Amino acid sequence: MNYHLILIGILGAALAGCGSTTGGNGGPGPGSNPNANRGTPPTTNSNHSNTTSTTQPVSRPVAYLGGKPIRPEQLHTALMEASGGRILEEYILDNQIRLKLAEAGKIVTNNLIQQERSILLATLSPDANQAARLLEELRKRRGLGTTRYDRLLRRNAGLRLLVQGDVSIPEQRIQQAYQLKYGPRYEVRLIVVDSVSQAAALIRQARAGTKSFADLAIEHSTDRSRAGGGLLPPISPVDLTWPDGVREAVAKLEVGDVSNPIALDQGFAILKLEKKIAAQPVKLDDVKAQLQQVVRRTIESGLMQKHARRLLSEADVLVVNPALKDSWDHIKQLGTDK
Repeated sequence: MNYHLILIGILGAALAGCGSTTGGNGGPGPGSNPNANRGTPPTTNSNHSNTTSTTQPVSRPVAYLGGKPIRPEQLHTALMEASGGRILEEYILDNQIRLKLAEAGKIVTNNLIQQERSILLATLSPDANQAARLLEELRKRRGLGTTRYDRLLRRNAGLRLLVQGDVSIPEQRIQQAYQLKYGPRYEVRLIVVDSVSQAAALIRQARAGTKSFADLAIEHSTDRSRAGGGLLPPISPVDLTWPDGVREAVAKLEVGDVSNPIALDQGFAILKLEKKIAAQPVKLDDVKAQLQQVVRRTIESGLMQKHARRLLSEADVLVVNPALKDSWDHIKQLGTDK
């Protein structure tokens, strides 16, 4: 999850209270006598049975439209369809984590929850002010209000507790993190096309100089980098987010070289090396402790995702509400496709 967020929580009062009755101003609570304290209704005729007036419980409004109340039950089905599956998944996972922690005799403390917030902020940006701003944007984009955000932090703290004994940090991973952060990088332009014949034709044009590589990228590339003439952020040869063919090719190019076609899962890539960026003069021993922490967080995140998926798969869930079932089936399918 770089810090792949397991964004899981509870929807809140509007959804949870849909279709339910409450005490107080919203009407009598479950199991109460709606006629209590109303007195005995009058007898109209000694030959007639006494009659008792009953009232339907009224839920509290969640909003007003033109001064008229909108009640939870009016939004219930639409909310179920829109977000019910996701919220159910979050509820189930929270419950599963709680059970596993109890079995292991582990407790999520406030310090661990605060640690999760710090981890999240550090992942978003090393600059504290920018991290806070990005977190606010993330919460708005993902609908993480106070309830869901608090439960997200508690959930991740619980998952981290459950997997902490499984974390091991191979020396190779530390070396890779060192090269990724401080090693040489390459600034390249990229063109992606559908066929090898099209790639070969563009390579001939680029090497002949009849058109600039940037113009060819703008005109022909299917990659989103086309808007900037195919220019990419600097690439490290140890960055596993790039295909093997790209990483191997970029390290062999000299400035100004245009690569041969590189087969991708979909289409073919062409690279042009614009600039080599030298490794930084930083010794591994000076930053090893910091890199160990970075690697540990990365490994933990992967284990947390796997553990969350396993806990969800082990849950015995029966969904009987039709609107919720459609949403739940969709969420399960998304999980299967990952």
